[in-house]
Amino acid sequence: MIQEKEEDNKELLDVNPIETISPTKHVNLDFYNTELNNENIRLCNAIPINALMGQKLLIDKNEKEQTIRMQLHDNCRLLVENFKDAKNLEKQLDSATTNPLLVYLVARLTEQNHHKEKNKENLNRKIELSVKEYMECRGLKSYSKVKEQIKKDSHLLFSCWLDWHEEKPHYYCLKHKTRILADITEIKYGKLTLTFTQEIAELLVNSYLMTIPAYYWKASKVGKPLLYRIWTLRRIKLNPKKKKQNPDDFIVKTPNLLKYINVLPTHDKVKKSKNRYPYERIIEPFEKGLDELENEKLLKWEYCNKNGKPLTEKELESMNKWKTFSTKFIRITTHAFQSKVALANNISCL
Repeated sequence: MIQEKEEDNKELLDVNPIETISPTKHVNLDFYNTELNNENIRLCNAIPINALMGQKLLIDKNEKEQTIRMQLHDNCRLLVENFKDAKNLEKQLDSATTNPLLVYLVARLTEQNHHKEKNKENLNRKIELSVKEYMECRGLKSYSKVKEQIKKDSHLLFSCWLDWHEEKPHYYCLKHKTRILADITEIKYGKLTLTFTQEIAELLVNSYLMTIPAYYWKASKVGKPLLYRIWTLRRIKLNPKKKKQNPDDFIVKTPNLLKYINVLPTHDKVKKSKNRYPYERIIEPFEKGLDELENEKLLKWEYCNKNGKPLTEKELESMNKWKTFSTKFIRITTHAFQSKVALANNISCL
C-alpha cells in the first residue's frame, strides 16, 4: 500500500488539537455499507489516482511519441497517448466531467470488492455503467449529452497511463507503468462496461478508504475539487499513528489548497493574459467555492494566521491582493456528523 508522503502532512497545522478518535471494534458500520447513497460516497484512494483528481497539470509534450506527459505528483506522471492538442486535453481533464466519472468508477470498484482482498482471482475489475443510473446519481437531465460525455471521458481515461514509483526507505523502490482502464465497450441499450487494469484495481483495493459527502456529484466546477481535497486532508489527519489531531478542525495554507483546483488558472497564467486581475479570476471563484460548501452545511471556513487566529478587519480588507492572499491560511471546520464517518474510516483501515 502506498503511504501518503510527508509533504502532504506538512500542509496541515494543528488548531486546538484534541485526542485522536479511539477505534473500537463494537461500532456498528451498517450505515456505511451503501457507498453510493444520499449521504456519502465511500471509495478507495491511492496517491496516483488521488493526484489525478485535482493537481494542476505540468504539460510536457513529446512530439516523437505523440504523448503528452503531465507531472501529477513528485513520484507520479500521467501519460496520454495519441493526443496532440495539449490545451484541449487540459480542459478535458478538469473536475466537471472526467474526474466525477473516475470517482464514480472507483466508488463502484470499492463497492463490489472486499477491502484488502488477498485473492487476486476474486477481484472484480469490471464496472457495468448504466447511463440513467449515472444521471440520477449526479442529478443530470439530458440523456443524449450525458451519453456523449461518458463516451468522450471514458475514451480519454482509456488513453491514459499512470507512471509512478513507490519508495520504501532502506528497503526497495517499485516502479509501475500501467493504463487506468484495460477495456471499454460501446454504449448499447443505455449501458457500457469499463474494466480497470489488474494493477490499478489491486492498488485501489489495497489502498486506504475515505468517505466524501455525496454533494460532490452536484457541486460546482470549483466546489468539486475543493470538497475532494478537503476531505482528503481530513483523511490524512485520521492517521492513527499521529496523536492529538482533530480531523474536523484544521488549517491549511491557501496555495496548498488552491493548487488542487485545476479549473482555476495559475497566477503565472493570469499575469500573462489580458485580464490580469487575480481577484476576479482566482480569489473570488475560490471563495465562492468554499461558500458553496458552507451553504450546504458541510463545513465552515475563515481566513486565519498560521496559529489559527482569525484575521483582523484590516487584514481581511487586503485579502483581495494576491501577495496577501497567497501567504495566509484557511481554518476549516467540518460539521459534527462527519465524526462518525471519521471513526468508520479509522476502523476500516486497521
